[in-house]
Amino acid sequence: MTDCDAFRRFAVEAARAAGEVIRDGAQRPIDITSKGLRNLLTNIDLAAEGVIVDAIHKQYPDHDVLTEETPPGQRSSRCRWVIDPLDGTGNFSRRFPCFSTSVALTLDERSIAGAVYDPLLDQAFSASLGGGATLNGEALHVTENTELIQTLIGMDWTRDAKTREQNACIIAELAPVCGTLRICGSAALAICYVAAGFWDAYWHLCLSPWDAAAGSLIVREAGGAVTDLAGRDWQLDTGPCLASNGRLHDQFRGYVNQGCDRIP
Repeated sequence: MTDCDAFRRFAVEAARAAGEVIRDGAQRPIDITSKGLRNLLTNIDLAAEGVIVDAIHKQYPDHDVLTEETPPGQRSSRCRWVIDPLDGTGNFSRRFPCFSTSVALTLDERSIAGAVYDPLLDQAFSASLGGGATLNGEALHVTENTELIQTLIGMDWTRDAKTREQNACIIAELAPVCGTLRICGSAALAICYVAAGFWDAYWHLCLSPWDAAAGSLIVREAGGAVTDLAGRDWQLDTGPCLASNGRLHDQFRGYVNQGCDRIP
């Protein structure tokens, strides 16, 4: 239970194995179905999921698994792997080169190890609790920026109408005071951009556990902050997620909340 670094290494290996499936699948015809409004599923999502789940069952047969594409089974362990086999399916389905796979281990609902892998750039972001965060083995650190006007801030859209309106209002609040804004399309990857110092902050108003189980740990281990709208530490069941370098988190969170408050 205590060897978080071993779990981290496994998470990286599993994410890389799934990444091979995704990278290969990106070169072939893709079977696409709809799970609902603005919510796609491809055959590659399922194939990547199978690679990760099979590896977990082989290495850690007593651990539970929670993954985006398969309904969860009954809980039987304090340890649970939380997986997004292909985060950014919309991008992937259109051949837009921004997607990832995310693998995290939680102990009593707290992330203790995780990896997010970009298969096209061969970038493996990872962290273990108390062990720091890395990108392909090199230590990660968030930016030291304290001025919003100098920031590069990321965000992603949600599927429902109300939070989309709130996102538009947040953009209106932040646009005059920040440096610039970006949209990624893969929340797991975008959160890691904060850890790597590519971005200063990122927000998403409706995340599932698998979207940020790994990324939230990676940001925290890189020295940043990941909270809900109220400033509480982001948890698996939180939903809204704000990640930043920590130094400008309160300023950033204030503008996000002002935007949300426009659409009650």
